[in-house]
Amino acid sequence: MARVKFHLPEELVMEILYWLPVLSLLQFKSVCKLWKSIITDPTFIKTHSYRSQIMANEKASLLLLTNCQFSRRHRSSPDFNYYLVEPNGCIVIGLCDGIICLTDDKFFHLFNPATKQGKRLPIFPKSTEKAMRGAYPSVTQAFGFDAISGDYKILKFICPTVPTNVVPVVQLYSTKPGTWKEIYVHDASVSEVLRYLHLQLGPTVLIKGALYMGHRRQLLSFDVHSEMFSVVEFPSSMLRYSAVLDFEGSVAVISKSVGEGSGISLWTLDDTRGEVSWTKKFVVRNDLGWVHSYLGGGLLYARMPWARDRSGRNSVTIVHACTKKKAKLPVRKLSAVLKYRETLVSIEGFKPARKMFPWFNPGFKQV
Repeated sequence: MARVKFHLPEELVMEILYWLPVLSLLQFKSVCKLWKSIITDPTFIKTHSYRSQIMANEKASLLLLTNCQFSRRHRSSPDFNYYLVEPNGCIVIGLCDGIICLTDDKFFHLFNPATKQGKRLPIFPKSTEKAMRGAYPSVTQAFGFDAISGDYKILKFICPTVPTNVVPVVQLYSTKPGTWKEIYVHDASVSEVLRYLHLQLGPTVLIKGALYMGHRRQLLSFDVHSEMFSVVEFPSSMLRYSAVLDFEGSVAVISKSVGEGSGISLWTLDDTRGEVSWTKKFVVRNDLGWVHSYLGGGLLYARMPWARDRSGRNSVTIVHACTKKKAKLPVRKLSAVLKYRETLVSIEGFKPARKMFPWFNPGFKQV
């Protein structure tokens, strides 16, 4: 009896592959040359990244970065999946399009947890920090993606923390040319924010092509494409209870206005090009503590002062913004919890992470 071969149209194969997770696609590259060419095509990777964004909006996936061994007893949750990475002493700078940027105080590293590939970036050719040694410089970093040029950029702010005539400097690395350059900040309002930015900076927020970083009473933004800074003032009556958040594609903070009593709310910034306008979205529970990130679906990553582990230390918990619902994490100590979506995105020079820097342990696990 003759065998009957069934061939699916290439368009249908592509449509099926678009909705598959990265792990499956990496395995399917070995099926045949046609599938490998489809999966590695830049257009396919871009479309798959867009589809993954749609799925991420339906159900949150979390990237947990920890500097200690995580529990081998994983716990599932109906609200999100866990992706765990052990950066072994690295600090997370930001997350864009599935790529994490980390630093170990000497080198910057770009890493894709889904493909387990990474790249160590070259050191800046000259040390501006040494030139500022007498001014006690503070160093802060940020990470963003320029969708117009398709370029990932890393910013390293170097600014004296005491009054001085030294002009603050931004060292900027672009992945496409693979080079560093310096930007001298002569704007007095921007310089003033940069002097104290390191006091309240966590993983940076990228919204509509601009990086946002919070400092006490000001919000600093950096347009990744035009490479221009701007400063937005927080309302004088606003008492912040969070870092700068990405709330459904808008800049947001959790704060309390003077005179509101004990109630705190989530506020969004509606316009940064014209008149500044902060809009109150909804009231949140008043026992959150400091909120580090918004994870989608009303979930917040916060250090709750009333929640303690067996040793008496404040526990790290994911809570719902309005209800009493909360979830314990499978690790005791975290450096960051971020909303995550897996992608096939690769940057020139990416190699298997273990071969590039053996000390790095990409303990990537999915529950």
